[in-house]
Amino acid sequence: MFLSYAHEDRERVKAIEGELNARGIQTWLDADDLRGGQKWRTEIEQAIAEAGVFVPVLSRNTSDAGKYVWLEWRRAAESAGLSIVPLAIDDAALPAFFREEEHVLRDPADRQRFVERVRELSQGEA
Repeated sequence: MFLSYAHEDRERVKAIEGELNARGIQTWLDADDLRGGQKWRTEIEQAIAEAGVFVPVLSRNTSDAGKYVWLEWRRAAESAGLSIVPLAIDDAALPAFFREEEHVLRDPADRQRFVERVRELSQGEA
């Protein structure tokens, strides 16, 4: 499962990742999985391609379309067979390329539903 987020939200995303990992859900997070000397763009693109579930973490910090996170989101939106589960951590709006197809879960109100949905998708229970 790939977690895509703005770096300003790293602490909140790390807490979400910790909860997912504690429930046995394997995650890919740049802060944990990128190593020195790696070509980070290549590694990120490969991780998105190999992920069964993609979680765009929406926030006011991701509203700037110039951020690299938007490229990750576009890559995910164009990927066939990738389940996308948007999670908003504040009142951020959903980007247009997700708006028509994806239901946004809100953290913390929907945290339990989010974790359960990601677990189902990760185990192939769609």
